Amino acid sequence: MKSINLHSLPAEKPVEYINNLALSNPKLAGEMALQLFCTPSADRAYSKREEVILSESVMKRYKVQDFEVQTYRWPGEGKRVLLMHGWDDNSMRWRPIISLLKSEGFDILAIDAPAHGKSGNKIAHGILYAASSNVVAEDYKPDIVIAHSFGGLAASYNFGKTANQEIEKMILLAAPSELETSFKTFYKNYGISEVTQKAVAKVFADLFEFDINCFATSDFVKNISAQGLIIHDEMDSVVPLSEAYDIHRGWSESELMVTQNLGHSLQAPSIFHKILDFCCS
Repeated sequence: MKSINLHSLPAEKPVEYINNLALSNPKLAGEMALQLFCTPSADRAYSKREEVILSESVMKRYKVQDFEVQTYRWPGEGKRVLLMHGWDDNSMRWRPIISLLKSEGFDILAIDAPAHGKSGNKIAHGILYAASSNVVAEDYKPDIVIAHSFGGLAASYNFGKTANQEIEKMILLAAPSELETSFKTFYKNYGISEVTQKAVAKVFADLFEFDINCFATSDFVKNISAQGLIIHDEMDSVVPLSEAYDIHRGWSESELMVTQNLGHSLQAPSIFHKILDFCCS
């Protein structure tokens, strides 16, 4: 994916500029809008307290294409668990899970997604995150994968479509089923015009050789033989609950847990212990 300097856009109303550009140069406008979609909106730097926790891990960087991703490992004698966080987040979102898994002797490895945490690159998207997880997994050989939101989309794509190794269990928290849903949210939040949306769809199809609406977790999990646990909140404002049902229907070996009042983050002791019980079973 060609990098475009988004800082060259007008500081005021950059999306209006892109929408107007789409009328005369749809290809460039589509590329700009797609890069905007793939650029994390928050600099989620690690706090000093988090840095102390990370310092207790074995850190390793992996080369992916022309950048490196950062990983953190807490070795153990038990099953190997790969943790994949979501958009605008980092590996410390797993802190409570890491603590519980360590207490049971699991071997744990967390990955910072491209353009997140301490990993390199300026952009991130599902295919790139999947490729990163594949490079890490080929070396680490996880038995269990736990992924949140955007991480779930990437994990299902990798282990259901591209990975050579099989896993025993996968846990998806608040994972989207349709990539198209994420684009619709992006279009709505940023005010992307219909003309620009069509331009984005064309650029995406040319770049990845398939349509946006063909990228679906519910399809990828059909190829995953691992036991699955899908956890989703009924009032998730980011990813509709209906998408969890879509994934569940496509995944024959899965269990669906619907929560109340936990939102998209699903950060609660009940969730942590459910995950631990599933990993230990």
